[in-house]
Amino acid sequence: MKKTFQILSGLLLILFHSCIEEEVEKQIPPTLSEITVSNIDFFSARLAASITESGNQIISAHGFIFSSTHENPTAEADSTINKGEIDPATPTPIDITAPLSGLKSSTTYHVRAYALLPTGAVYSAVKTFKTAEIVRPAITTDTATNITHNTARIAGTIRSKGTYNITEYGLVWATTANPTTAVATKRAIKENITAFPRTFTADISALPINTTYHFRSYVIANGVTTYGANKTFKTSNGLPPGIRTDAASNITVNSARLAGTVLSAGTFPVSEYGLVWGTTANPTTANNKISSGTSISGYPRTYNSNISGLSKTTTYHFRAYAISNGATFYGANESFTTPDVMQPGIRTDGSSNVGISSARLSGTVLSAGSYPVSEHGIVWGTSANPTTSNNKVSAGTSVASYPRSYNADINGLARTTTYHFRAYVISNGVTSYGANESFTTPDVTQPGIRTDGSRNVGSNSARLTGTVLSGGSYGVSEFGVVWSTSANPATANNKQSAGSNLSNFPHSYSIDIGGLSKTTTYHFRAYVISNGVTSYGANHSFTTLDDRPPKLSTEDPVNVSTSTARLRGTIHDAGSLGLSEIGVCWGKNANPTTANGKASKGGGVSTPHNYSFDVSGLDAASEYHVRAYAISNGVTHYGQDISFKTHVLVNPSVETAVRFTLGSTTTVGGTITGTGSYTLVEHGIVWSSQTRTPTVSNGTKISNATPRDLRTPYDYTMQIGPLLKLGRVYYYQAYIVTSDGRVFYGGVRNFTY
Repeated sequence: MKKTFQILSGLLLILFHSCIEEEVEKQIPPTLSEITVSNIDFFSARLAASITESGNQIISAHGFIFSSTHENPTAEADSTINKGEIDPATPTPIDITAPLSGLKSSTTYHVRAYALLPTGAVYSAVKTFKTAEIVRPAITTDTATNITHNTARIAGTIRSKGTYNITEYGLVWATTANPTTAVATKRAIKENITAFPRTFTADISALPINTTYHFRSYVIANGVTTYGANKTFKTSNGLPPGIRTDAASNITVNSARLAGTVLSAGTFPVSEYGLVWGTTANPTTANNKISSGTSISGYPRTYNSNISGLSKTTTYHFRAYAISNGATFYGANESFTTPDVMQPGIRTDGSSNVGISSARLSGTVLSAGSYPVSEHGIVWGTSANPTTSNNKVSAGTSVASYPRSYNADINGLARTTTYHFRAYVISNGVTSYGANESFTTPDVTQPGIRTDGSRNVGSNSARLTGTVLSGGSYGVSEFGVVWSTSANPATANNKQSAGSNLSNFPHSYSIDIGGLSKTTTYHFRAYVISNGVTSYGANHSFTTLDDRPPKLSTEDPVNVSTSTARLRGTIHDAGSLGLSEIGVCWGKNANPTTANGKASKGGGVSTPHNYSFDVSGLDAASEYHVRAYAISNGVTHYGQDISFKTHVLVNPSVETAVRFTLGSTTTVGGTITGTGSYTLVEHGIVWSSQTRTPTVSNGTKISNATPRDLRTPYDYTMQIGPLLKLGRVYYYQAYIVTSDGRVFYGGVRNFTY
């Protein structure tokens, strides 16, 4: 029994120890909550979690593990934030928080909370988040424009701002692709931009010709430079000046005139231009050269140069040239051949102004010949082909340019005689003649004269006219008119000269004469004196008028209103000198004249003649004076002064009627009690439930046109409705409108519907 007890006791002891060993081996890990991620930025975030149960193991470290490469980060392989060990006595839950910094923007991160135990690490569930994306400014490089041989305009556009403020933007250019802000050739603009899109340009210059350039726009934000696409342009080639060789002229045995034209400037300024020549084709400035200038302000520029020292019967080549930017450009090769010894060209032109004893003879030296001209002129005589041994007039001893036309006036000729003449020129001692020409002097003739007529005949004056038709054989020494009360007056009677020394024919003239007697017949003739002989035109006559003035009277004004009136006059007799204008004049002072207010019309009327004018713009309640007037022969005649007074301005009046009837529509009315000084064009009712004083501008208007023959008082009614509301108060008043737009009201009344 004892043994049995011992055995049982041993078994119980074993079981007891076994139970104790089981309790020591069972270890409970801590429990971790889900992670919360907040304050996510470009490079940072804040993590939060908690240990909800501590378990029964020692926690030597706790915190967070994060990675951008592992979806399940571990303490051994990834970044760790250690918050230290935890005292087992710390009550739960235990908060775990930590900021994350030094992250990459726009990057996905995986994070877990952990607790480190003697047996290893315990983790929470994985939480994934992504840092904010940094947005760069959007920028484009635009197309280059205004491209020349050495300039261009490049441009760019910032489309949007991005994350950070812009500190600088601009354009860079170079002869290599993708230039950066490190190049010296750039345009930088240092400012922030708040409005988008923003286009900007750079005008660049001093570029070499025919060169390809690369350019880009750029923008700097937060210290980072962003570029637009690389683009290119090419400067144009330099254009040469346009140059043309023109024809040679004035070619002699040893000289010629060469010419050229600079047609256009080209790319660079012209520094020199001129002509080159030689005896072989395509001469250059290394041959014979003559400069015509060093700069040109306008194009085309034609120029010429005289060259000398040439050999006769020799072919010469020449070209125009222009130097631009150090390069010489030539026109086409031209040539000419100097002649053998050549006489000047001479031509006999003709005769003019041939009189009984004089004439004008003409000739032309056409060309210079081989040697200079020493003399040129005209020879004449009564036999054909006269020479310098006959009669001669020299026109000069040298000729500067060709052709050279000239005249010679010769005198002392016999009338009705035929003369021969030739142009001549002397060069190197040799006389050359033009063709033989001839003319015949006339017999003596008197000037042609004609009496034309009379005009502007008055009671004591008239205008007399005549025409000198031709000059005759001798010059005109005087011309004019003569007059008398007898037929065929002569210069011994009344005479008035109109001038002398006429050179152009026919010549018409007029003379105003005065001091005549009224109602008298006068005779007159035109005359002309030449070489002491007086010639007359045909006899004409006229009768002076009576000097009877016009008779007129001022009539009483009618249709007088506040601002208008009809003013009247009567022409009883036009007088003897006729009327040029009739009318009325008025003003506020007695005896007004045409310098005051006036109305007029032409004076071509038969008498007696009544006329009137409707005048406006008068002042109300004012006294005016009026006179009829007529203008005769430049003199203004007036009728008697009559006064009148414009009416006082009286306003029209209207009353709003008290009476009305109610029904589906409401009838109200008004009474026009007077029209005053106005013409009424409209009357009616205005009404409203919204305002106590309805008008045509803020109320509802019901209107009718007002008769022009209105008689007052004038009653009228209007219907308001039918869409009126029960229990509402309505306000109304009668109104009238005048022809000039004035509105008058009759007073507000009301009713409740």
